[in-house]
Amino acid sequence: MAGGGSEDPNVFEEEELFSFRRITLAPFLVMAGYGVVLFGILKRPKEETIVEAVDNSGDEEVLDDKMA
Repeated sequence: MAGGGSEDPNVFEEEELFSFRRITLAPFLVMAGYGVVLFGILKRPKEETIVEAVDNSGDEEVLDDKMA
C-alpha cells in the first residue's frame, strides 16, 4: 500500500498513487490474511481415533479418546 514515491517532490503521479494494486488489492489481501489467522485460532481440531496394537497376535483395539 505504501511506496512508489517520486524522485522529484514537485511531480505528482496520480496513476501510480491511486492504482488498483494500492486501493483495492492490498487491503483485500490484508483482510483475507486476518481472516485466515482468525479462522485458524478459532477452529477446533477434529477428535482423533487412536489405533493401538494390543499384543503380537495382530489384534488391534480402537480407542476413542478425546484429545484435549
